[in-house]
Amino acid sequence: MKDELFKSKLPSDFSFNAKVASVFDDMAARSIPNYSQVLEQIVFFLKLNLVKKASIADLGCASGNLILACLQDDYFNLAHFKAIDYSQDMLNIASKKLANFSQQIDFEQVDLKQIVFKRSYDAFIANYTLQFLPLKSRQIVLNKIYNHLNRGGIFICSEKLKIDDDLMQKYFSAYYHHFKQQMGYSQAEIDYKAQALAKVLIPKTLEENIQDFQKAGFKSVEVFNKQALFASFIMIKDA
Repeated sequence: MKDELFKSKLPSDFSFNAKVASVFDDMAARSIPNYSQVLEQIVFFLKLNLVKKASIADLGCASGNLILACLQDDYFNLAHFKAIDYSQDMLNIASKKLANFSQQIDFEQVDLKQIVFKRSYDAFIANYTLQFLPLKSRQIVLNKIYNHLNRGGIFICSEKLKIDDDLMQKYFSAYYHHFKQQMGYSQAEIDYKAQALAKVLIPKTLEENIQDFQKAGFKSVEVFNKQALFASFIMIKDA
């Protein structure tokens, strides 16, 4: 379905409810630069790093696009996936999308602020997820991710960014605005969505994100994709 949720102003803050879940795929593709490319790169890095029977946790799995991208590659036939999201509406979409695959996929509805990992994983993915957590909760979640990631395991995180330099923030915001217009969003849709997101999506700078990852324990953090106000990071836990 096409994302037309912001044709008129919504009465409340942005939420991953049933209406958003129903158009999420179109919304993500038209709102996040390099969205499909990032998914392809993540699949490549997972294959490069993991054995075929790896355990992979997708935090904030949304409609299941990352897991779908993995399962379309035979390399992941024996992998075990954990799909986690606080939105049951999103999990409903994801479970239907992934229902035809035989791989083991466990779905769990839980708020990351309260999550308790009952096992360790070979990989954690958090695609555009941490940015929706309160600032005070993010380091706690990152610490849990590091502590429950197996040695030699991989953590990939994508986030929206802010820029401390006011002029650069203006330039990059203008480019992102242009991108959304090129993707077919009207000025009103862009403005209404920005208003809806203002209180629930709080970005950090690229440097602040790296500092948070390192504080959790990751010694080496690299950016593998950056476009406009979005970046994707890759980390390996020391073996």
